[in-house]
Amino acid sequence: GKCSHRRRLLNLLLNLAKAWAILARLKKRGKIMSVMVTLELPAKPECLSEFLDVMREALIDTRAYQGCDKVETFVEESTGKVLLVELWETAGHQQTYMAWRMETGLMDAIGGFLSGAPVARTFSIKSDV
Repeated sequence: GKCSHRRRLLNLLLNLAKAWAILARLKKRGKIMSVMVTLELPAKPECLSEFLDVMREALIDTRAYQGCDKVETFVEESTGKVLLVELWETAGHQQTYMAWRMETGLMDAIGGFLSGAPVARTFSIKSDV
């Protein structure tokens, strides 16, 4: 009857909770790696304002993307360099995101605003150091 369905649902929820707790412990122990990605975008100084407008719109989707924990934007006004600092749940999440950005043409679209090649770096986060 109804009680057996409720019991099964309760067991399922308990098993889900246990699985999440195990994942959280693994992540804390460094078995599942969060990553920080930096992307330096050398904007042409005369295009900086327009470039930032384009990025402001584009980063809405980035921040909403699965696995993205945070994106911060830094601007070196004297050179026009824009530095994105992104925190991702895993490297895999960030790689999936970048593949999507390549497919949808964002990197091609921003090319005209840049004075040089973007520089991306991926860092493992060592919270225990």
